[in-house]
Amino acid sequence: MIDATKPYRARNNIIKKLETNNEAVVTGFLEVIVLEDESGIPIGGAEVSVYRFSIRGINVTAGEEVLIVTHTTDENGKIQIIELPVLHGPDISNESDFVHLQYHMTVNAFGYYPITVINIEIFPDITTLFRVNMSPITTRQPRSEFIIIPEKHQI
Repeated sequence: MIDATKPYRARNNIIKKLETNNEAVVTGFLEVIVLEDESGIPIGGAEVSVYRFSIRGINVTAGEEVLIVTHTTDENGKIQIIELPVLHGPDISNESDFVHLQYHMTVNAFGYYPITVINIEIFPDITTLFRVNMSPITTRQPRSEFIIIPEKHQI
């Protein structure tokens, strides 16, 4: 439970664990480095937020995005490694109960176009490294960059 009396940053650095029925939760890790696209220089002060996204219904009748954690990059463009539960494939017991879970990440830094990474996969006991290359804002036209990771389909 989040304590509303704690400062904003402290509340958002708490990882909300998925609820389980006393089953062991298999976890993996996410490491993020934020760099300037052209020069490769680390970007300090970038905000990295990780969300759990759930899609309900075979025909995508509902969706919900929940913020798990937000970190700010250090002078090396890095955040602390995040431990996340491994999300399993969709449950297709019936059409109304179909739930597909995935992780998304947003990266925002002053003077750079925001980036959204969709469908991040976390593997058991493995650290997944994302190097996020941000482009400096060059025009007044609003723009966002999306990186969509293809889903792995099981037969």
